[in-house]
Amino acid sequence: MSNTGPNRISPLRAQRPMQKLKAERVELLLKRMPQWGASANRSALLRRYDLGSPWQAARIASLLVRLFEARRSHPWITVTGSQILVRLSTPAAGGLTQADVQFARRLDQLVLELQEGK
Repeated sequence: MSNTGPNRISPLRAQRPMQKLKAERVELLLKRMPQWGASANRSALLRRYDLGSPWQAARIASLLVRLFEARRSHPWITVTGSQILVRLSTPAAGGLTQADVQFARRLDQLVLELQEGK
């Protein structure tokens, strides 16, 4: 049986487009994610991780960049001393999407695991 032809549904066509979250939804999610904040116009999630040392911040930032690349995402990441600032949004959707929220939760879990594995 062939995977091509007129009856074959492309995985790309089957996916729903990313939709920007409404401001009310962003507010509700922020209440459930108190470590995260939002940009003034609610178009991005923001989180600052304080990692205790510049070496630890650089090490974790390097791992986060690889994760971002694997996800093919383009978040902003800034390393200053022992702190990392992460900004998540989906420009193609014009702001925050559910995928950004899920990714934020994954980042929190990953950073915690990396810190515990010092």
